[in-house]
Amino acid sequence: MSDQQVAENFINQIAIFLPTIHSIEQKMNRELGHQFCAFDLFNTTENYSSDVLQFLLNCRGAHGQGAVFLNIFLNHFVPMHSSPWPSDLNCAIVKREYQTNSGRRLDIQIQVNDVWIGIENKFLQATDQPKQISDYLEHLKSNAGQGKYSLIYLPQFAGEKPSSASMPNDQLPPELVLAGWVHNPDDSTMPPFPSIYAWLEECARHCKAANVRWFIEQFQLHVNNTIMTKGVGNMSGSSAIIELARKSPENLEVAILIGQSYVDLKKTIWQEFLIYLVNKLKQLAEELSSAHFISGNDYEVLDLLANGDRWCKNPSTKYLPIMLRRKNWPRSQGISISSDKINAEEVYIGFISPTKNIWNNDQTSTIYFGTLDNTQKKNLDETHNAIKTALKPKGGKVSEWWPYYTELTGPSKENLHNWNTLEALKCLNAKESLAMHVVNLFKDMHAHLPDDIK
Repeated sequence: MSDQQVAENFINQIAIFLPTIHSIEQKMNRELGHQFCAFDLFNTTENYSSDVLQFLLNCRGAHGQGAVFLNIFLNHFVPMHSSPWPSDLNCAIVKREYQTNSGRRLDIQIQVNDVWIGIENKFLQATDQPKQISDYLEHLKSNAGQGKYSLIYLPQFAGEKPSSASMPNDQLPPELVLAGWVHNPDDSTMPPFPSIYAWLEECARHCKAANVRWFIEQFQLHVNNTIMTKGVGNMSGSSAIIELARKSPENLEVAILIGQSYVDLKKTIWQEFLIYLVNKLKQLAEELSSAHFISGNDYEVLDLLANGDRWCKNPSTKYLPIMLRRKNWPRSQGISISSDKINAEEVYIGFISPTKNIWNNDQTSTIYFGTLDNTQKKNLDETHNAIKTALKPKGGKVSEWWPYYTELTGPSKENLHNWNTLEALKCLNAKESLAMHVVNLFKDMHAHLPDDIK
């Protein structure tokens, strides 16, 4: 039997089992709450995850466990500084958003006598700012004086280094602790780099209060779901597929190949949809140019940014909008669809038109959109406010970058905010109906624009 026939047979067997898998899934959800995670009900951000860390690390916190969690944390992440740590850790001071002398805000700062510890949280992979890690280390060193200090760096995967612009990688000092939220599956170090996930696991084991232990376990599940499983990978019923894969060496090989191709499959679906959408929007631009023709001011679709990035080429990248706009508008303005997180985890549709304040203070402004002349800068606030007023009846949200935006939904009101879910991937794969739906959303936004803008 050829490799292709083995693969086809395996996939066909899975398809036959799908009704059973769905039945098992429903039963597990009903009796065990298998897919439930309390944190999924809230708009969790890096600030939110830092708040949870501070809550658990605070010895006088409402969790009532005293210094248990902090003691485990110190022994996990900074065991080299003090052996043993003070028996009474109630002396520890834990602060959020601590402002340094350079004006930056350290996510969490812990002071235990003469030991100063900083935590830089990158739970959702926020980009390192220039000299950010260097500045934090200098801040901690200055405050510690003759004492000791450490900065714990928390990207998603333990052991990842900060960007070279934030801290030259050939100058990483011992005071910088390379940790992370979860253990990197590819990490072969013994022992592995410390992780928040492992710390939470130990906290739950030592927690006496059942309700607090449930909270920790729910947060642990949220961390795992956010970083490791990404929606489709968290399908209940996978145990049936696993057993099917183990029935023969051929099935196992095909299953591993399918698992390895999952990321590529998602990106292919995203990319094909985006390319198809761009072409449909170009047709819309031609229609609008014919209906609203003013010489030299016709409509265009902008999907190539000033730094050469485009969402169609890099569908996993954030902040790469596809924009419908007049050619004489500033490059930073247009009816847009974009993802605010990597891996298409937060897809929004709306109108991008930055305020003057955010344009001047956001370091990515000119990187993505190029420069604006003085007249364009002067009119930023006026245009932003005019669009915000015009689109206000549609509801939605407002930010300094977007005078109007909303989470993307599908033709049948499917939630397409996160493109990693099975529902979203099915909708994106049937690209024609979704692309026309998005085109109609663009048309509707355009119809609401003030006449002097459109």
